Amino acid sequence: MGMGRLGQALADYPGLADAFEPVGFFDVDPQKVGQKIARGEIESVDGLEEAVRDRGIEIAVLAVPAESAQEVADRLVAAGIKAILNFTPTVLDVPARVPVENVDFLVGLARLTYYVTRETGEEWVQ
Repeated sequence: MGMGRLGQALADYPGLADAFEPVGFFDVDPQKVGQKIARGEIESVDGLEEAVRDRGIEIAVLAVPAESAQEVADRLVAAGIKAILNFTPTVLDVPARVPVENVDFLVGLARLTYYVTRETGEEWVQ
């Protein structure tokens, strides 16, 4: 979900198709819909629920703007998605039966900075 720069980078990620079977790439932008990408074609979110059900999609990767994240997650859950990999800076409110794995690169950078400054004794300035 979300085929902006991050979504397209994730779709093009080397090895993705070796480990998983990507079966749909969705966006709301009519100018993106129909564009060919490495592993398929970008589809309109208008067909999202039907695609989740008909294709048996179990895991969604969310790379949408923060202000759209909860609405998209709600649609995915209602369609029967079983898990979400969330790249948005939003805490999603979903049923307990739908695990969400949040990916936040800023948290990762902060963690690495802690280790680097601890090792060198330097203070980190934000």
